[in-house]
Amino acid sequence: MSIGKLDRLGQIVDRLIEDPQRGITSCVVTNDRGMIIVAKTADGSSDQTLAAMVSLLSSTAERVNSNLGIEHPKITSIKSMGVMLSVREFIVHNRWFRLGAILNESNNGRFSFIRKGMNPKKAEVTLEKAAENVRIVLEGS
Repeated sequence: MSIGKLDRLGQIVDRLIEDPQRGITSCVVTNDRGMIIVAKTADGSSDQTLAAMVSLLSSTAERVNSNLGIEHPKITSIKSMGVMLSVREFIVHNRWFRLGAILNESNNGRFSFIRKGMNPKKAEVTLEKAAENVRIVLEGS
């Protein structure tokens, strides 16, 4: 029996959250209108709240890039004390989709996810790979 698209997308999101080295506690995939395709939150936050934050960060980054005269942003991140929200955008069938993730510090101190090897660049690479896997599933390849 073959596994459906939503199940495969769920597996991608699950793998992101289940690996403690990544420090990812919440993840969501949305379309360009903010509709949730798949989400998982392991930190108690709601899927809708995460999707709204991803949409807000994405639209703000798009406006900034437009004002600067540069192309649509591919990845956008915002860091605060021990938390980073990153959004990776990608196109599927001429529509933008977003993969958003929250990276949290562990209980071992401030920014311990950086000491474990997770930093903004690694987060970017991780989300890029995950977004490519999501894109492949959504395209039906």
